[in-house]
Amino acid sequence: MLAAWVLNGRRFGNWIYATGGNLDSAAKSGVPILRVKTVLFIASALCCTLVACLSIFQIDQANANAGQTLVFEVVTASVIGGTLITGGLGSPIGAAFAALLFGIVSQGFFSRTFLRFGTKHSWEECS
Repeated sequence: MLAAWVLNGRRFGNWIYATGGNLDSAAKSGVPILRVKTVLFIASALCCTLVACLSIFQIDQANANAGQTLVFEVVTASVIGGTLITGGLGSPIGAAFAALLFGIVSQGFFSRTFLRFGTKHSWEECS
């Protein structure tokens, strides 16, 4: 919700879209590109720290390789939500709804359909 508020209604959100869309045009328009990139890297690091702390609290251990297999799912959910891979277009609300839809479809598909036919659940982790 905070990301949607910043991206849709604030000058800094326009700077983020401009920096992601075309770096040269953003620089010529007066966007402080270095400041935007620095703030975004700091925000990304803070989000990763928050998720790492929540993971440690949940499973009582730290694993640096915990999310490496989720890259394809994250990119797929982002693209389904309307985010361009090249940058400059997309919304956090669309990405959140796409992630929710992707999770519901994948869990419903793997948990319900194949379990009726007697297929074991362990084959899902092999892919």
